[in-house]
Amino acid sequence: MFVHGSARGLVIGLILAAGAVAPAWAQVTASIAAPLSASLRYDWRESVGERYQYRLRWYPSLALNEALSLHTLIASGDAFSSSYNTIDDDGADPIKLRRAFVRYQYRQGKLEAGVIPPYKGRVSSTGLSKDGWLTGLRAVHQFSSKDQFEIVAGELSQPDNPGALEKLDNPNYWEAEYSSAVRHGVSFELAAEHMLGDDFVRGEVRKQLTPQWLASVESINKLGDTTKWVLSAGRTYGATKVFVYYSFVPQGFGQRAELTEDFVNYGHSWVLETDTKINQQLAWFTKFEHVKNNWRVQLGVSFSL
Repeated sequence: MFVHGSARGLVIGLILAAGAVAPAWAQVTASIAAPLSASLRYDWRESVGERYQYRLRWYPSLALNEALSLHTLIASGDAFSSSYNTIDDDGADPIKLRRAFVRYQYRQGKLEAGVIPPYKGRVSSTGLSKDGWLTGLRAVHQFSSKDQFEIVAGELSQPDNPGALEKLDNPNYWEAEYSSAVRHGVSFELAAEHMLGDDFVRGEVRKQLTPQWLASVESINKLGDTTKWVLSAGRTYGATKVFVYYSFVPQGFGQRAELTEDFVNYGHSWVLETDTKINQQLAWFTKFEHVKNNWRVQLGVSFSL
């Protein structure tokens, strides 16, 4: 694994900063965690052919006390939107440090600083890839058990280079989001975003239809231009989760679309995903996708420690 000198400096700086401020809040009682997950998948796409791929994700973290902790992500993959490597690929198979950040957790929210995840918790269908990164700050505050506000500011850079620990020199990203649970199983999110020179307004409404069924409608409007739509539904059947959705991504929507998980193409798409737990560590998954007259099939198994 290759890590730039500036990346090493940032990580060391975060560790020193965390150690310096921790006693101000509570006694230091350090603990270390390092969960590891791995996946193998068969990936067939009509326009590309078949590929056999693997994914490794390692999450070392250091908790200094109940409030203050340091988190990292070391993962495979050569781009923001995917952390899979292709077996027997002639190109490089990178495994790099994607994130390193300090988190301060308090009773009504959290603060994060460093190279942080592009999401605060749950990842929506319109959200940026769950293995991506942002360099900057996040503040999340819960005003009540139903109302929450989030603000993020920083830089989204080098989406084709997972070794993203570079100095912050071109702030190009900010987001402000309000989310609320209303009543009768209805919740919503409203957000304004600025990303890579473009401005967006995002909205999502979710409805818990039954204890097993959850449905949602999401949209992102690129101001003065186009709108992306996603209609989705998910259900659990015992150990199996099923997720189906339709999306429309217009041409010209730009990198806001391309930086979502496993992006294939613009246009209309229909997706069916399943995930089945075999035991606490092992699961198998499937994904069937039709995008712009092109079929894609994924079959795989995942393992976690």
